[in-house]
Amino acid sequence: GSYYLATNFIGVNGGIVIEAGNVTLDLNGFTLAAGDAGAIYVVGSHPNITLRNGIIRDFPDDAIVAGTAQNVVLESLQVFNNLGVGITVGSGSQVRRCTISSNAFEGIMAGDESTLQDCTIRGNGGSGVAAAAHCRVTDSTSVGNRDNGIAVGPGSQVRGCNASGNQGT
Repeated sequence: GSYYLATNFIGVNGGIVIEAGNVTLDLNGFTLAAGDAGAIYVVGSHPNITLRNGIIRDFPDDAIVAGTAQNVVLESLQVFNNLGVGITVGSGSQVRRCTISSNAFEGIMAGDESTLQDCTIRGNGGSGVAAAAHCRVTDSTSVGNRDNGIAVGPGSQVRGCNASGNQGT
């Protein structure tokens, strides 16, 4: 189904857990902040999850965890100051028009055949982008990360990107 936030969620205990496929969550421009765990967890390999339009910040763990879910779409999100990975998505996922910054570990970790487009990734504690095989990273900027700017697996494409000031490759 489709869901949306109607207000900011500050100090969310346990975060938001998605346990089904074919779910759209529109943050509606609101903020998820400072809970006791991560912000959004997709449990299992459920397909077709869409998250959009909001801010996720200041969590003591990973912000968005959807590493086993397939065909996840994340768009127009700001993910920053979390004490884990900013975004983890599974195979066939799309991350578009997102800003991921100042997370303690990687900015974005993406599974096989994922696409990252028009993203800004900066100042994360690990790599800005760590993408698996056959991924596409286009028109994105990855600067000032403590490891690689953009690291992709075999068969991947990187086009129209700027990676600078990163401590790795």
